[in-house]
Amino acid sequence: MPLSRVSFIAFCFVANGCYAQGSGPIVKVYAYEQNVLPGAPGGRGGPPIASAQLAGKRFSIYLETKNPNIAVDGVWMNGQYHEVRTEQKKAPVVLSGPVALEPNEKNTLVPSTTNPVIEVIVKDKVPGKSPTANVAEMLKSNAAVVQLTENGKPVVVPVAAFQAKDSVYLQ
Repeated sequence: MPLSRVSFIAFCFVANGCYAQGSGPIVKVYAYEQNVLPGAPGGRGGPPIASAQLAGKRFSIYLETKNPNIAVDGVWMNGQYHEVRTEQKKAPVVLSGPVALEPNEKNTLVPSTTNPVIEVIVKDKVPGKSPTANVAEMLKSNAAVVQLTENGKPVVVPVAAFQAKDSVYLQ
């Protein structure tokens, strides 16, 4: 019997440790991808207004957090580390466009919340970086992993999937 009691106590510590990992600074993650298409030609037979080099995909991640002072260091996607640009946002966050839209289920990226929201825009790949074993394992079952720092300690946050949004046309 003492062995099973020890096993139970060990299980409680392990279960508590797993719960503590999930109770980090992030409350919820919202992730979106959009196709970015080049603009229309500038007049009859003129060159496109926006360079085709800017076309591709745009990835945006919104972190609803308990701590607005976290530092987002980068994002891992497909085994590659990417630079990021971050910005504090006020919720609700609504998809912007040339026409102001009333918030609804289709265009609301982050619903109303009293928690701080940080927008993370995924930028260029950073060559020469390799994911840690922990990040590599997380990438096997997630679309991305956000790498951040809270109170001087590294934290990684999985992004299960990116939800597709309507295309953006450059002008």
